[in-house]
Amino acid sequence: MKHTPNESPQPIQTLLPKVLERMERAHQARTSKATLSTGFQDLDTLGMTVEPGALIVVAATVEEEATSFATKVTLHAASNAAPCSFMTLTSSATDLATRMVCNLSGIPYQRVHKGELHEQEWANVIASMGTLSKLPLGLSDAPGWDISSLRATMRQDHQERAT
Repeated sequence: MKHTPNESPQPIQTLLPKVLERMERAHQARTSKATLSTGFQDLDTLGMTVEPGALIVVAATVEEEATSFATKVTLHAASNAAPCSFMTLTSSATDLATRMVCNLSGIPYQRVHKGELHEQEWANVIASMGTLSKLPLGLSDAPGWDISSLRATMRQDHQERAT
């Protein structure tokens, strides 16, 4: 269901059919893959699953916490063949990709950043890069973008990845 902002309040009568449609989709999702898991069981239990094509904005008081959470949700969705686009306003796309490699390989980002990889860990890094290269995933860095531009760019990228 596409959301466009309205300048004036909508009568409840026009919204109720949309509510029913959403409730029916949620009911069907219990037995189908109409929504995607976040990868966090507690959130999924609370009903915080993700509808395909949704734009999700994550913010936190500590940048690393938001990035870490969003990275894990994105990796989980992309690993389940859901086309994903990840735009960061605070770090470079290369830094974000590095964090994803660290997440998959189990190697702490701080050690990679400092160049403290052990010889045997390089195999994990290469395997993680191979896994990431097969995912339907795009990364972008765009500091200073407004939400409308971000949404338009992500929608276009999603359409390209879904085809």
